[in-house]
Amino acid sequence: MVRNAPAVVVSRKLDATVAIETEPYFTVPFQDTGCLGRRRCLRKLEKRLRPYSGEHRRVALVGKAGYGKTKIAAEFAFQFRLRYPNISVFWVQGASRASFERSYQKIAERAKVPQQPADENILDSVKRWLEDETKYPWLMIVDHVDNWSQLAGPDQTAANPNREGPARYIPKGTNNCVLITTRLDGFIGNLGCTRSIDVDGMTPKQAARLLRKHVQPREKNASKEISELMKELELSPLEITRAAVAISNGCLSIQEYTERFKRDNDDKTVSTRTTQILFKLIESREEELVKREKRRQGELTGESRKARASEQDAPSTFTMDILSLMCFLDPHELPRRLLLGQDPLNFTMAMSILKSFRLVEMQRSGEFSLASQVRDAARARLQLQDTEAEFRKQALALVAGALNREYRDYEELEYYHSLLPHADAVLDAYKEREPDEDDSHSLNIVRCYQHAASIQNPPGSPDEVERRIQRLKGLMRRRLADLDGDSKEEYGKLRRDVKKLEKEVQRHAYNHGLQFDSLRQSLTARQGT
Repeated sequence: MVRNAPAVVVSRKLDATVAIETEPYFTVPFQDTGCLGRRRCLRKLEKRLRPYSGEHRRVALVGKAGYGKTKIAAEFAFQFRLRYPNISVFWVQGASRASFERSYQKIAERAKVPQQPADENILDSVKRWLEDETKYPWLMIVDHVDNWSQLAGPDQTAANPNREGPARYIPKGTNNCVLITTRLDGFIGNLGCTRSIDVDGMTPKQAARLLRKHVQPREKNASKEISELMKELELSPLEITRAAVAISNGCLSIQEYTERFKRDNDDKTVSTRTTQILFKLIESREEELVKREKRRQGELTGESRKARASEQDAPSTFTMDILSLMCFLDPHELPRRLLLGQDPLNFTMAMSILKSFRLVEMQRSGEFSLASQVRDAARARLQLQDTEAEFRKQALALVAGALNREYRDYEELEYYHSLLPHADAVLDAYKEREPDEDDSHSLNIVRCYQHAASIQNPPGSPDEVERRIQRLKGLMRRRLADLDGDSKEEYGKLRRDVKKLEKEVQRHAYNHGLQFDSLRQSLTARQGT
C-alpha cells in the first residue's frame, strides 16, 4: 500500500507536465534535404556547434547563391537532432524583417512562450524565453541573411550597425548555438559570429556524382560530356540539379543540354540560363498536357476533328502564370490557401509540374518555397515579355483581397499574420515606382498597407504598426493626391480609416494585446482538452 497516494498522483502529473513543457521542438521546414557530399562542412559544423560547451557559439555559413548553404544547414539540423534528441532546433527565416518576425511568432506559438508584458513585443519575449538559463540548450538556424538592410531595420546600415533591428533579437546564452547562412561575408561580425565556414562549389568528382545520381547518360562514355557541362555550370550544386532535372524531364542527352545552355548566353548568369531552360520545357510540357486532355474530351463528346484542332490552337499557360504570381510574393513560405483560390484543379496540376522540375519545394507545413534565383529568372522572363506590370498587379490584388477580411478566431488571425511577409514583398515592388494611372489600383495598394498595419502581429507594442502606418501615410500623400471623382471619395474614406487606426494604436495598444492573448489562451485551452 502506498502512503499519500493522492500526493503521488499529483507528483506524477507534475512530472508529466514538465516532460511536455521541456519536450524538444524541431521546426526545420524541409522534409528531405537531398544533401550530397559536403562532409567537410558538416564535420566543421559538428566541431564548432557543440552544446554543453559552457559558452555561446555562433557560426556563419558563407557562400554564393546556389552553393547549397540551406541544404547543408538543414542536413546538419537533422544530424544534430539524432545526436542530441533532447535539444530543440529552431529554424528562422532571415530573408526579410517580416519573415524574421513571423518565424519568432511561430516559435512563440509552438513553445507556448509566456504572455509578454504590454510594453514588450513578440521578438523580445521569444529572445528572453530562449536566453533563460534554466531551459535545455537549443540550436537556432537563421537562414538567408542576404539583405542586411532588411534584417537590420530601416535605420541600420554598415555606418550605424548598432541601431535597433531584428538582428539584435538573435538570442545568446550559455550552451546554446546559432548557425547563420549568408552571402554577406562582410557583415558576419555585425551578426555576432565568431567563426565562419566558406561553402565553395563542389569538386569535379562530387559534381559528376551528383549529376549521375539523377541522370542515366545516353552516351556510352559520357565522362567528357559531363566534365564539359560541370565546367559550364561552375560546379554549383543547385545548377547541376536543375540541369539533371531538365535532362531527365526533357528527354535530352547531356550533349544536347550543353548545346542549349551555350546558345542561351547573352551575358546571363548561370542560374538564369538553367532556369529559363526549365521554363521552356514546362511550357512545352503544359501544351502537350492540354492537347492530350482536349483530345480525350473530344473523343468522349464525339467532337469533330476540326473542332478539336481549333481548340488546340490556344494552349494553357497556367503553370507559368502561377509561377509569375509567386515571384512577387515572399519566396520562403508560400501558403497553399492563398494560391489555391485561383483555380484548385489547375493549381494542383501546376504545382505538380513545378515540383517535378524542382522549381518549388514542399515544406513539412504544407507550404511551398521558391528559390530566389527562380524568382529573379521568372521576373526577367516577365520583363522580356512585357507582362511584369500585369502580374505585379495580380499579386497585389491577391494579397490585398486575402487581407480584406475580418478574423473571427485565432486560427484565422494566424493565417493573416502569415500573409504579412507577402504583403511586404509585393508592396516593395511598388516602392520606387511612379504612381499608377489606374486609380483603383492605387487604392488597392493603400488598402493592402492598411490591412497589414491593422493585423500587425507584435500586439501590445505599437512600434511595428506605427512603422507601417507612417509608410502608409507617406504613400497616400505621394500616390493618391490627384485622384478625382469616386476614387477621391474612396480616398477620403481610407484616410479617415487610417487616422482611426493610428489613434487606436496610440491609445489602445495594451487592450489590443490583451485581446490577442485571450485568443491565444483560448486556443491553448482547446488544444489541451
